Amino acid sequence: DMEHVQGILDATAQERGRIVEGLKKLGFDPFPTVGNFVTAKGPNPAADVVGALEERGIMISRLMAPGYENYIRVTVARPEDTDALLAALSEIMG
Repeated sequence: DMEHVQGILDATAQERGRIVEGLKKLGFDPFPTVGNFVTAKGPNPAADVVGALEERGIMISRLMAPGYENYIRVTVARPEDTDALLAALSEIMG
């Protein structure tokens, strides 16, 4: 069902764009992406950001390789998930 597939691709692209733009406004530097996730370098240690989000019930991951201590990885999901992520990050990065 190509119509269904295209709908999913369009929704993913829209939410991915919202995440990228929201992260930029909060001081992150997102990598270019066409996938269903966004990786971005942040101004703070990723462990702190991930921990603060986890306290708010939001799960994202971080890159564990040396030299990438400030990098987060966010999976694209539903619009309400994007809203919650960006609102929580706004509080955290405040």
